[in-house]
Amino acid sequence: SPMKKRMHNKAYFFTLDAFLSMGILTIGLVLLFSATATTEDITQVSLSSTDLLNFFARTKISEVNNQYAGVGGVLWQQGLITNYDNTLLEQLGVFYSRSQYAVAEQFIQNLTANSIPNQYRFEIRVDNTLLYPTSQSAQFIASKNNTMALMPARKLVSGYINEQQGTLYGPYVAEVLLWQYP
Repeated sequence: SPMKKRMHNKAYFFTLDAFLSMGILTIGLVLLFSATATTEDITQVSLSSTDLLNFFARTKISEVNNQYAGVGGVLWQQGLITNYDNTLLEQLGVFYSRSQYAVAEQFIQNLTANSIPNQYRFEIRVDNTLLYPTSQSAQFIASKNNTMALMPARKLVSGYINEQQGTLYGPYVAEVLLWQYP
């Protein structure tokens, strides 16, 4: 009968409409979750570079328990660190202003050893001069060039080279670049 045929056509269109809606919904969810995953990776890298820079900017020499960089450590005994109230970033500024780049690199290496997860690589520059790592392998450079998220964090650093004499340095721009290693 014509009434049954019309109902059958409506049911067919209703079923087709439901399948189309489910397909569109599925595609939308897949796109949403893939975009969210990428955003989280970028955010995580950004926060990590900021966190690393904040660690250097907020931690004082006196607060570091490190046989190389802390109070009483190797650099202290050599007279290369003289102010325990300097933050780690201020001390990097002192090393930079004295052109003690190798000391700065060892300072950074000792402070970050075993604290940065293996899947991350980073650079630290002061006034656009690379302090860590000063020698970069081709693999290191390739990982930086091929990363999906390379986020810089920057801060100004200034202070005293010699507090007794009142000799100042800076302001310099300190920059941390951190990215995920593939």
